[in-house]
Amino acid sequence: METIHPILARLTNSSVTGSTHEHPTWFVYRCPELQTFTVSGADATAFLQGQLTQDITQQTDQKAQFAGYCTAQGRVLATMLLTRNDQPEPVYKCFTHISVAPALIKRLRMFVMRSKVVFTETEQAVEPLGIVGVSSVDVEALEHVLKHTLPRQPWQQAEHVTGTWVCAPTAPSAQAQPLRWWWLASSGHQQAIEAIEDLTSLATESPHHVSTWQQFDVQAGLPWVEQSTQDLFIAQTLNLDLIGAVSFTKGCYPGQEVVARAHYRGTLKRRMFLGHIDQAIQVSLASDVFSASQTNEPCGRIVSSVTSQMLEHNRTDLLFESTITAAHDGDLTLNLPASKQQPTPIKIVLDPLPYAF
Repeated sequence: METIHPILARLTNSSVTGSTHEHPTWFVYRCPELQTFTVSGADATAFLQGQLTQDITQQTDQKAQFAGYCTAQGRVLATMLLTRNDQPEPVYKCFTHISVAPALIKRLRMFVMRSKVVFTETEQAVEPLGIVGVSSVDVEALEHVLKHTLPRQPWQQAEHVTGTWVCAPTAPSAQAQPLRWWWLASSGHQQAIEAIEDLTSLATESPHHVSTWQQFDVQAGLPWVEQSTQDLFIAQTLNLDLIGAVSFTKGCYPGQEVVARAHYRGTLKRRMFLGHIDQAIQVSLASDVFSASQTNEPCGRIVSSVTSQMLEHNRTDLLFESTITAAHDGDLTLNLPASKQQPTPIKIVLDPLPYAF
């Protein structure tokens, strides 16, 4: 008899040999690249409303939101996902890339002033949070094991005895990627916390490594700003407006004038695109992208990169910012330094994003 996944067995107190599925229909992934923090207090909503690109006042406990945090010049310093839980005052669980989290929290705290807002970082939290990714090709089977339903539409949020579940966006092809969720558990979900701790040992046994979940994010066109890509792009060149992470009707926030001007007055000449390289290579973030028509001057830069070396899938997936003209013309390359005198051009194959410009 096939065993069910140990994570879900521990979570539901099920017998590890209790599944009759011939093959597991779900997988659990570590997300060590993400760090959580909470924002709470009577003024938490108003505070975040004045800091982020998203309209926080419209958020409910049934829908998570993606948002950007910008400089006064409109350059994005961080992207983050926010969930909301009213208990009775709103508590926002936020997660962002771990490389930008400490500086982001420090910067946000500078603007609290006399507002009734409390920041709680992961390592100091009374209720420590854990984040894992879960994907499933058979949602009903997973729900049967969990003993509760799961949100089915991107960004939908649900609170259950197992923790907070947020449905994540997926790639264009349903066959290429199963339905997936971010799963957040706190100290109130002790079984979940213990299960998350098991991921360290499970990761060495499972073929589904950390990079798989990151690859899902890249193929879904989801930009996580990292330390090396901070202060390089405005919200629109990361497509934040296309995924509903920017509100053009809310009040002021840092960089709002620049973002609004690009939306209402200017014609955008740059966007973020999805592509891949037909080999597994390490690509540095913020590396220059070139077009065949102008090889001496870069037309864009790398936003995210993840490699896959599983079986026949030997490739590198990329999110990159580029001029729209160069991307539409095609023939994009990334120059790898084979030597200082003669870099090697590597072809970037353009792939369709799950949303339209």
